[in-house]
Amino acid sequence: MIEPVLKGELMKVRRGTELELDIEKIAYGGQGVARVEGVVIFVKNVLPGQKVLAKIIRKRASYAEAIPLEVLKESPWSTQPKCKHFGTCGGCAWQNLVYEKQLAVKTEQVRESLSHIGDVSDVNFLPTVPSPSIYYYRNKLEFTFGPRRWLLSDEIESNEFKKPKNFALGFHAKGHWEKVVDVDECWLQAPGTNEILLIVKEIAEKSGLRPYDTLTHGGFWRFLVVRHSKTHDDFLVNLITTSPTTSAEKETIEKIAGELKETCVTVSSFVHSVSDKKAQIAYG
Repeated sequence: MIEPVLKGELMKVRRGTELELDIEKIAYGGQGVARVEGVVIFVKNVLPGQKVLAKIIRKRASYAEAIPLEVLKESPWSTQPKCKHFGTCGGCAWQNLVYEKQLAVKTEQVRESLSHIGDVSDVNFLPTVPSPSIYYYRNKLEFTFGPRRWLLSDEIESNEFKKPKNFALGFHAKGHWEKVVDVDECWLQAPGTNEILLIVKEIAEKSGLRPYDTLTHGGFWRFLVVRHSKTHDDFLVNLITTSPTTSAEKETIEKIAGELKETCVTVSSFVHSVSDKKAQIAYG
């Protein structure tokens, strides 16, 4: 719960101010919580236990919001994320926080919600039941094609681009619905998903056919949806495009289906769906 603060205290925290902040905990929604002389400051993309240099980007009547500029002291619960795309890809949020601490954060958020919102405090909390698998647990992944690839910071600094800038297949960049982070691997679904992803991406990119553009509403490639059966350990692949009207478009779809059938023995089904609607929703 956000406690009211005096006007004079809040005036010390101004928009644009840079402050050293100790991150106390993670609030519901994922932002870190820090305090400066009684003022609550919510900080994006930080871990509990970190000390960061942060910049105030927004000030409200009883709290402020900030973004981290530099980690001055690392969290004791920090860990190296497995995925090389972590940090830019919007698919995961807490791979850099040890799993035991993730469970503790969730437990505390439930406790606070019951106490502050439900006015329930006399509750016997049992330990949070952990997942038997912290990777490869999803049974569905939805990849998006995009004509504006999210450029990595080292590419921008060196002006050397490792991949085409006008083609991507992956997940949306954090906070940017119009740009896609091109991913080569994902730890959320069974490893066979990565093989499917790379096959579809290579054929689609070499085809010369454009990904669907949400700004101009033109283009062909839209989504790749992969479903994995934990029971049978096989995959259903759903490729979604706009209506194929040329022989090149139809032949490329057939080529993808044929390559998946020949190369990926665990792919039991391939479905090609069509969606010409402007809404960016993975169905056809």
